Amino acid sequence: MPVTPEFRLGVLLVHGIGSPPPGDTLVRWGDALVKIINHATRHEVVATPERANLDGSEPRDGHTELVLNLRHDGHTERWLLLEGRWAGSFPPPNYAELVSWSVRALPWAVAIHIAQSYWTATSGIGKWARFGAFIITVIKLLVSLLLTPIFVLFLALSLLVGLLPIPQLREMILSMQSILTATVGDSLAFIESPVRAALIKTRILDGLRRIKQLCEQTVIIAHSQGAAAVVSTIGGFAEADFDKQGSESNPSAYGQVPNALLTFGAGTNQIVAQKVLTEGLSEKIGMNPSFVLLGALLVALTLGFWLYAQVTAQRTTPLDMLKVAGGWLAYIITISSLSWAIFNLIKRISLRWQAFEKHRETISVWTMMVLFFGTMVPIFIYADHHRWPILPIMILYIALMMLGLSIHILLSSELKKALTVLRDPPGLNRWLDLYASADPVPNGPTRIDQTRVLESVRIWNLGSMFADHTAYWKNLDGFALRAVRVCAETARSSWRNALPADKCELDDRAAWRVGFLRMARWSIGMAWVFLGGFIWLRHPEHIPIPFNPPTWLPIMAENLARLAVLVILVGLAAWVSSHILRWLWYPWVRSEQEAILTHGQPREGREFWPLFRMGFMVWSVIIGVVATMISGWSDVIEWMQSDLFGPATYVMTVTFLSIFIFLWLKPPPHIRAPSTAHSLAPPSP
Repeated sequence: MPVTPEFRLGVLLVHGIGSPPPGDTLVRWGDALVKIINHATRHEVVATPERANLDGSEPRDGHTELVLNLRHDGHTERWLLLEGRWAGSFPPPNYAELVSWSVRALPWAVAIHIAQSYWTATSGIGKWARFGAFIITVIKLLVSLLLTPIFVLFLALSLLVGLLPIPQLREMILSMQSILTATVGDSLAFIESPVRAALIKTRILDGLRRIKQLCEQTVIIAHSQGAAAVVSTIGGFAEADFDKQGSESNPSAYGQVPNALLTFGAGTNQIVAQKVLTEGLSEKIGMNPSFVLLGALLVALTLGFWLYAQVTAQRTTPLDMLKVAGGWLAYIITISSLSWAIFNLIKRISLRWQAFEKHRETISVWTMMVLFFGTMVPIFIYADHHRWPILPIMILYIALMMLGLSIHILLSSELKKALTVLRDPPGLNRWLDLYASADPVPNGPTRIDQTRVLESVRIWNLGSMFADHTAYWKNLDGFALRAVRVCAETARSSWRNALPADKCELDDRAAWRVGFLRMARWSIGMAWVFLGGFIWLRHPEHIPIPFNPPTWLPIMAENLARLAVLVILVGLAAWVSSHILRWLWYPWVRSEQEAILTHGQPREGREFWPLFRMGFMVWSVIIGVVATMISGWSDVIEWMQSDLFGPATYVMTVTFLSIFIFLWLKPPPHIRAPSTAHSLAPPSP
């Protein structure tokens, strides 16, 4: 018998990575939705919770849910908010499994993360800008991949150190291992364990079935890895057996599908990349290019140091060493450019003359072999002239060739295409994907092939790689208002036009505000870094260490301890400064966001004094650091004690001038007059 829906809209709230307590997601996200509805409609709609139930232990025993009443113009509609808590639905992997998986997955994840940034940054830009982005990306790849073995080694050592019978050390290591398995272990469980992935999907599917049974329209709001799990649950991953299980006309092959899907901070790109690696790369890509790049980089660095030792052993002057290094660099750039030109020529020939199409791979291989052996001749002559062993030179050259080839594969369009395996979930009418500008988890828009329902929108939270991923619900106009709009439009609520209009100027102004915060944060951070470098070069003996070094300890170990303390102090100073800047910045941003929610707009000229307060702090730190580097810390303290008004006046003057110049060069974007004429209802099912 058909059941009459009890609620107008059902909203399934799916949390991200980690293990939040039962009810935590419902309380935090539900409170934000209620407050935004009341404020954004200027209390024309009164949203009040009717009842709530907290029972998230087992889906069959009960659900953590909230019934929301929304009264507008004498009418009442009811929403059901259900927590889709999948944490605890599977046994977590142990720490040894996590270490083993990190050895395989971490270099690949780092390389694909940087490649994704390159693909996003080079979309629709000129050749010279693309070349600059390529150089920066190569530097990021080399530096980041060099750090991955250190992190993996740290994980492996912590596995061994945790076995030592030292209670305090063992407790600290086990606590760290628990945190890692409760966070990163979620990704491992979803990617490497089909049974654990099925348990996660089943928990999400149970919640979706419940709201489908009780509600006329349904929406899923999912964060981080929960978004990837939802997309996989409703058929967004292109499975090999899709044609066997169902088709576009039979979406029930993948279970229930909501009317709308809202993902934010989605880890879909990362999960897809790891699943592609687990299932095996295509023959065209070959071996894991991140492993090849890391191995070639380590070999090249080792032999590069050997070459440096050979040059210095001959008592060569620094100018001669610079000539040798420049000659090798010019030689490598020439060979790389020649190889790139020849490969592009072959590609164009094969596209114009179809007779070469079948033999393109063979021609490419033979061209590479000719270039390889042809360019080895001058290297052998050079090595023989300096009486260097031929074998290390040959290995170094091969390592450099493999280094360039692996970078080419990692940044190629073929790899991007191989990682674009998402598709529109069958039966889904609308999919809004929101990603913050500096959020490293989505790292740009969700990659998908030929979509008709996905809309990826970049928003601005805090502009911080460390804080953007957890600051979405604090972004009232960029994220929270959009979440309410998606729910109201999916429910076809009569009051959806009472929400503020979705205007592009809002995102432009948010980007302008976040841009100033990032500039201030980077300025202070670089000032602390310069001060730390100055102390290390000029006065390393003034750096305190937390222990008295024994006499038998080598001086190098003592210097490393001092350097570690200095790095920690500089990082702590930058962290404290960043939080103070955010504390000064957030009230101003919150007032502008609340003005937008109430159908107003930021008042002209109100941005000067918040910018002045932040600028005053930035210039105080910069001028203090410069004065310390020039005159010394004691002279700066004495100057401030004798005449505090003088330095303050100087800083205020510089701040006034800099803020005026900044507002003249980059004025704040203006927002059009408020309008409530907005209707973007999803298509009828």
